[in-house]
Order: sequence, then structure tokens, then C-alpha cells
Amino acid sequence: MAVPSAMAVPAVSTRARAVVARRGEGIDFSENVTSRRARLAGTLVLPYMQRMQQSNGDIVVVGGGPAGLTAALVLVTAGHAVTLVDPAPEARPPKGRTTAILAPHARLLQDLGAWPAPADRAELRGLQIVNRPPGGTVTDVLFRAEELGEPCFGWNVGNAALLDALAAALEGRLHRVTSALSRMERRHGSWQLTFANGDRLETPLVIGADGKGSPVRTALKIKARIHDYGQGVNTAMLHHVGDAGDVSVEVHKPGGPFTTVPAGPHRSSLVWLETAAVAARIAALDDSEFAMAVEAESDGRLGHVTAIEGRGSYPIQSLLAERLTAPGALLLGEAAHAVSPLGAQGFNLTLRDCRVLFDLAREAPSVEALARSQMLKTYERERLADTRAVFWLIDGLNRAVLRSESAVGFVRGLGLRAVGGFEPLRRQLMQRLLATSPLAFA
Repeated sequence: MAVPSAMAVPAVSTRARAVVARRGEGIDFSENVTSRRARLAGTLVLPYMQRMQQSNGDIVVVGGGPAGLTAALVLVTAGHAVTLVDPAPEARPPKGRTTAILAPHARLLQDLGAWPAPADRAELRGLQIVNRPPGGTVTDVLFRAEELGEPCFGWNVGNAALLDALAAALEGRLHRVTSALSRMERRHGSWQLTFANGDRLETPLVIGADGKGSPVRTALKIKARIHDYGQGVNTAMLHHVGDAGDVSVEVHKPGGPFTTVPAGPHRSSLVWLETAAVAARIAALDDSEFAMAVEAESDGRLGHVTAIEGRGSYPIQSLLAERLTAPGALLLGEAAHAVSPLGAQGFNLTLRDCRVLFDLAREAPSVEALARSQMLKTYERERLADTRAVFWLIDGLNRAVLRSESAVGFVRGLGLRAVGGFEPLRRQLMQRLLATSPLAFA
């Protein structure tokens, strides 16, 4: 019997060929072992290596919501390569949900080419604050943007339209990972990221824009102050007979404010805060009962509520990270701060984070330069004081609103009357509303 040479390819049985064919390997059994391994390495390993090469050196932004998309857009616009980690790219916000964006912060989205179409936003030219103490006198004050020579305070923007505008502006400009982040390790001045599907990336800079439960913040071992106010909020898009015009109305009462924000002709966004027990009872109402409750709470201002969509309910918690940066990493959006809906500050704070990031990214000639400690210290210095000022102001206002004593309501009423009758104070508050000072809260 002939002895096979060292280079001979072993015979492959018909059964083995069938098994391999079923597995879809498509192996040519006339190849020798060396060439077959090389070809398989090319088909199985090279795409992974190419992904690694594309992403090595990219800034990695973790989070596919409005905060993460805005941060990614800021960075690519400044000329940096970005990989966006978004485990749920097809997720959509509930129908009818909106976000109030104040004019100074809207300019960032406009500059980035991510401003939703006119049909998807409603101008907010006025803000009416109403104090309704238990058993006391109702007082109110109306602020108009025209008093400052401004066309409007801001816009009420559909969440779905905002995400679509950001996604369109990013089309073809970044790399994407659609698997969840499972591990972060600091090695030799870079971050090694491992994902649930087994893929890995290495980057000089990670940006955590991944929400209140931020895995990035946890991996960085950054502590956060979390406070539960014992409140819940009910949200919805209301369709109504009355015309809300262009004025947002915020009614302060025990339990929390009842706020309606114009969202187009005969439509308003509702943000209704109450104590947790009351909020749960409201959430349990069917749509017809909910509509009647809204009509009663709004004192008939909206007229008959004809339809409701996008109802939601969740507890109110605040969050404040003790710091915003770590070596080669920074936090923004709700990974860094979350406040009560009072004053509509949430996404506006995020846009202020992104504006500072944009300025730094344009100064940095490379990813490595942006990841340097001096740049990160500048980000923390410019954002931490402002974030804390907003956080504690909204926290204090929310606690004051929760106070049910008649004396507290009386003092709030006196304050509103003073604001309404003293023009310099009115102007100062409206300027803060338009964020014309570094520590402005709105």
C-alpha cells in the first residue's frame, strides 16, 4: 500500500461532505489544508479585523437616544470619527411624546442640520404660571417672549421627529454597533470595550450618553445622588376643541404642577405631576375618564378633550453624578443629570452639555487630543457648576411645590404678584428662561 506524502490531502468521506455542505461552509475539498485555512481566515476573521480597524481610534458614544445621537452629530461635524453604540436602533418613542426645546439650545440643532420640519414643532411664545393653593386665592402671571424682543421662548418638538432629524443628519457619517455594552476595561491609556455579541473595540475616548441607569457611569465607578420625590407623572398628547394658542400653562398645586404645552392646532402635550398614589390612580383611568379629569384640572381652558394618544406614567426621580469625567471618558445627558419635569429642563441641559463638547471637539485636532485630561477637565469645569445649579434650583422648586401648607401657597402667590407687577424682576426671570446667563436654569 502506498504511503501518502506529507503534503497529501486526506480523503474526505461523502458523509463529511454532506455535513459541511449543510453547514454552508462551501469548502472546496480539492484545496490543501493550508490554503483552505487561509481562505476561511479571510472570510471569518478579516471582517471582524476590518471592524476593529474602522473603530480603533474612533470616539465611542454609548447611547442611541436623543443625547447620544446629538453627541455623535456634534463630534462628526467637528471632524472626528465616531462609533455609536445603540442596542435598539429600531426603537421608537411612544406616539405623541414631545420635548420642549428653548430657543438658545435649539440653535445648536439648527447649526447641526438636525432641526425638525415646521409641521413637527410648535412655537412657544408665552408662559403662564398659575398658583392654585388649597382653599386660597388663585394668582397667575403671563410672560411673553416679545417683551424681550424675542419671537418665542422655544418650541415643543415631537420626539419621533427629533430622532428622525438627528438620524438623517448622521446618515453615512459614523460606524454603528447594535449590541449592548457588557464590559469596559482601561488598558495602556485606552478603553477596551466588549459587547454582548462578543465583539470588542478599543478607543481613546468613551462618551456615556446611556441614560439614568448608565452602564458607562457604573463602569467608571462614578457615584450618583438619586432622590425619589414620592411623585409620579402622567403624560399624554391631548386633542381638544379649544385653542391653546402659543402659551404653555403651568399650574402649581399640592402634589406637583399640571402643565399643558401647545403642540399644534387644537393639540397640547400634557405633563401632570402628582403624589405617587394619586398619579397611580390617574394612570389607572380609562381614556374617557382620563379626558374628563384633564378637563376638570385645566378649568375648561382646553375645552372638550376629543382624543388622547401616547399616554405614559412613571415615577419622578432626580439624579446628579458627583463628577462628569474620568480618564478617557465623559458623561452627558441623563447619564450625568436628571431633574423633575418642572421647568422642562431635561433635554435642554443635555444640549448645553453638547454645546460645550462641540466647542472642545472643534479645538481638538485629533481624538487623542480631545481625550487628554486637560480637555476633559475643561468639560467638567464648564458643565459641572451649571449642572449643579440647575439641579438644586429645580430640586428646591419641586420640593416647594410639594408643600401643601396654605402658608406656602400664600407665599407663592405673593411672589407671583410681585413678579407680575415689577418689570425688572419679570425681565430677569425671562432672561433666565432664555438662558442668557451662564447659570440660567431654563
